Amino acid sequence: MRILHLSDTHLLANRGRHHGRDTTAALEEMLAGCERDVDVVIHTGDVSEDGSAQAYRKVHDLVQGWAGEVPVLWAVGNHDDGPTMAAELHVPLGAIAVHRVAGFRIVMIDSHRHGLVGGVVGAEQLGQLRQELSDRPGEPTVLALHHPPVDPLTRLQRGIRLHDHEALWELIGDFEDVRMVLAGHLHYHLHTDVVVGNRRVPVQVAPAITYLVDTRLPAERERWLVASGVVHTEIRPDGGWTSQVYAAAPDTRVKQDPDLEQVADVAEQLAAADQRWLAEHTEA
Repeated sequence: MRILHLSDTHLLANRGRHHGRDTTAALEEMLAGCERDVDVVIHTGDVSEDGSAQAYRKVHDLVQGWAGEVPVLWAVGNHDDGPTMAAELHVPLGAIAVHRVAGFRIVMIDSHRHGLVGGVVGAEQLGQLRQELSDRPGEPTVLALHHPPVDPLTRLQRGIRLHDHEALWELIGDFEDVRMVLAGHLHYHLHTDVVVGNRRVPVQVAPAITYLVDTRLPAERERWLVASGVVHTEIRPDGGWTSQVYAAAPDTRVKQDPDLEQVADVAEQLAAADQRWLAEHTEA
């Protein structure tokens, strides 16, 4: 199965700018440079920045217009407005969505919770996922969600990660059909393996459209670059895969480069806010 994996488009209704960048133009430029020879397009969230119906329609028209008859699947991100996105892009909220493409099962998971920057899969979706994998064994499966179930590389992001990642990996460990996990949220490309029992499950994080985090710096820093990227991945039923990152007009200009004290303050504020949310919601 050939996948175009993109994430974090952060579009606004009227070609507005997100952190000074025209995200509509960035998406248009990115798509113009991508190969169309794919079986599915998967967008792993933060589709819109302003949560407007117009923004979701615009993203749909751009991405589906590029894809043609190829299906486009969407995950909800922490910047998205869940009800508006559900209405415009026909995605379920708080429930998994199962699709079958090119001999694979793709399960879209909603890790977004209103008021939370990090993510939660939750007991209900974990139960749905376990039921789906149990009822239909033997299908090579890709999971996709916004928040990656891996350790982020920067201090700022560690407090706003997928908070119940351990429960998700415990479930994945029971089902060898899961071949790969796709995610976004981090604004940089990451491809790593997570050891589950006696096997390794690859996790692919797509770089963002709106800006990229400069991961060449120490984890305590947080520098954002004017750049975009997507990933073209081909995965085989046996779990073997190849991938290539496509970059549109890579640019090393710095968008933001706060000092260490500023990063530490923001990291603490975000982490504390997420912990308060988790303390108030027994599901997590």
